[in-house]
Amino acid sequence: MSCVLPKDLREAKTAASDPQAALYSELADGLHAMAQPLTIVRGALCALTLNQDVPPASQRYLDMSSAQLDRLCDLMSSLRSLLETTQFNANCVTVELWELISPILEDLDAALRKSGVQIAPANPEQSAIHAIADPARTEQALRAALNTAISVASRGDVILLDVLPRDGFVDLTIQNRNPHGKSLGSSDRISLSLVKASIQSQQGIYECVEDPLRISLKLPLHDAEEMSTGVTSQYSPVEQFN
Repeated sequence: MSCVLPKDLREAKTAASDPQAALYSELADGLHAMAQPLTIVRGALCALTLNQDVPPASQRYLDMSSAQLDRLCDLMSSLRSLLETTQFNANCVTVELWELISPILEDLDAALRKSGVQIAPANPEQSAIHAIADPARTEQALRAALNTAISVASRGDVILLDVLPRDGFVDLTIQNRNPHGKSLGSSDRISLSLVKASIQSQQGIYECVEDPLRISLKLPLHDAEEMSTGVTSQYSPVEQFN
């Protein structure tokens, strides 16, 4: 799971003289530096797991090690993205949400087949719905939320994805229809922290119920009058995030 923000957002620091902002920037750079050697180690482990001459006991250990290394890389990526989200402004424009959602669902196809979980759009024939959003951050939040829903689901579960305009917002809801599942782990909670920061930085609303899992991402609705003027806006990093 990874979504790199555009270069102009990286350069648009809101408080360059703020010691806390400087610390976050150094932490993000440190996480990036740590990820580079881990990527090499992960590649080596993947190569070893493909070796058919490895004894079964050793193969099991290699598979476990590879899985844990993947988890560590994902955690570091989420932490770095979380730090960047709290540092930089959201670049909000008019976004057609189904155009954003469809490629994400295609990319998740392999993970869904492996886990035995399905994602079912509530209204697949729904007409275009526009929101005022940062495309990169919205994609980042959706990927993280859907991956979290998949990770805590059980084989055979159906995850409902609904997109519904109401009360001046577009509500993207991700919900497991089944009343059972795994508990949220530390990596899941970090992913959801990233989702929360990404949505709140766009003046959106984040809500989450854990059992059964239901994640609500509300983004400002782009009405017809605004769409005709091509309004864009820039929101500051979320200050109330905790």
